[in-house]
Amino acid sequence: SERFKECLENAGKKGIPVILVDSDIDTEQKLCYVGTDNYKSGELLGNRMKEECEEKGEILCIVSDKKIFNQQERIRGFQDAISECPQMKIADILECQSNKILGKMNIIDALKKNPQIKGIFCAEGTGTYACSQLMEQWENDCKKNIHVLGYDFNNIVKNAIEKGYINGTIQQDSKNMGELAMNIMQEYLENGIIPEKEIYTDILLIDKNNLKQAEKIGYELVDVPWHFY
Repeated sequence: SERFKECLENAGKKGIPVILVDSDIDTEQKLCYVGTDNYKSGELLGNRMKEECEEKGEILCIVSDKKIFNQQERIRGFQDAISECPQMKIADILECQSNKILGKMNIIDALKKNPQIKGIFCAEGTGTYACSQLMEQWENDCKKNIHVLGYDFNNIVKNAIEKGYINGTIQQDSKNMGELAMNIMQEYLENGIIPEKEIYTDILLIDKNNLKQAEKIGYELVDVPWHFY
């Protein structure tokens, strides 16, 4: 937001170091960004969606807000990946405002209006959560399989992957993001060490074939309100 950019500028004028976590912004008024390489993760899911949909079909994208930079980057990476397939395209980008109920309503409405939709790309965790609860009902009612790929991993998403209602999700290392950010800040304040501008943390594309690997990042031990920083 403009107010956030103003805060960054004020911090820069006062010599206050700022580390951005999870969502980056194009500004010189930051010490660094720590988090997922959002473009690359979107590209990874775009390539996977091509496989799931056999390189054809319309894709519905879900974001919390079209103005959020990390989700814009995920959409951009996803779009660049599927653009290699002439018979694939993004049908629409829906906003859910980080609201699971609104997300479900918007997804159902979009699927009813456009029977050509073959896949759903959730560029944030709320959409993934909503689809995890929705797809079982949708497939039973409509007898139609929708390929779903998204972000963030929890027990609801895990169960949906096990049952085959969604295809996979990007697990982010949120705990490591926080630890890295504080270590970098400490090194800067105490020793004057200036970090690289972008420091990317690990991601893992979880599907039914590697569910056990999710435990390596310890998602059950991390309680992060992703959409309320």
